[in-house]
Amino acid sequence: MADGILGDVPVPTNPRFKNLTGLTFGRLTVIRFAGYKSGVSIWHCRCNCGNISTGVSGINMQAGKTVSCGCYRNERIRDHCITHGYASDIAPKAMRNVY
Repeated sequence: MADGILGDVPVPTNPRFKNLTGLTFGRLTVIRFAGYKSGVSIWHCRCNCGNISTGVSGINMQAGKTVSCGCYRNERIRDHCITHGYASDIAPKAMRNVY
């Protein structure tokens, strides 16, 4: 992907390094390696909704902690509000940090 936004960072050649390029975790498909931050591999990913997420931790994706760009969380909040009869699709203050 030569869109100029993501930049080119070479994938490490260390035999212990796990290349996640092309793998899918939840709704995220790994596009390319972005570098390291605090010793953790960081990746650029494309979400099923079309957004590109930059700075996604490889550890969090593999553990299932990061599954989307944020669209899944928003869908869960919206569904919760509809299920419980809130007037709008914006969650009340008490529910914003639940998901």
